[in-house]
Amino acid sequence: MYVLDSNTFIDAKNRYYGFDIAPSFWKKLIENSPENILTIKPIESEIMAGHDELSSWFEDNYTIHTYSVDATEVQQAFAKISEHVTQNIQYKDSEKIRFLSKADPWIIAYAYVNNCVVVTHEILASGSKKVKIPDICNFLNVQYINVFEMLRELHIQI
Repeated sequence: MYVLDSNTFIDAKNRYYGFDIAPSFWKKLIENSPENILTIKPIESEIMAGHDELSSWFEDNYTIHTYSVDATEVQQAFAKISEHVTQNIQYKDSEKIRFLSKADPWIIAYAYVNNCVVVTHEILASGSKKVKIPDICNFLNVQYINVFEMLRELHIQI
């Protein structure tokens, strides 16, 4: 199962899979979501805050593929991530606060508990002062890939 970061939706809309140039991407995303692809409520909140074409599409088509992070195990995984981030002297304090206030730690916690692959366009930034999804995925041994790799792994053609 693949769990999508908000940047997979946002980058697709703004760049290579705009609604007007690649409607098949969005159709395939919906078609494959019941069995293979999902996201979480904190990602939904980030997308809905955009009040744009993507948030309208998401509300009309994707909220049914959005899952809660309320499970005790997910909360415990979030706490583990939070402790790791706050105690890590590599990261700037402002970056720790930014990361922990977003959906990023929640998507990793959900993937960790539910044995999912995180789909994000963030790249590994070892040694960076910024907290990045791949760095925390590596800490918890959670697999991460980008949307193109996910499409290939699922044999989705658009």
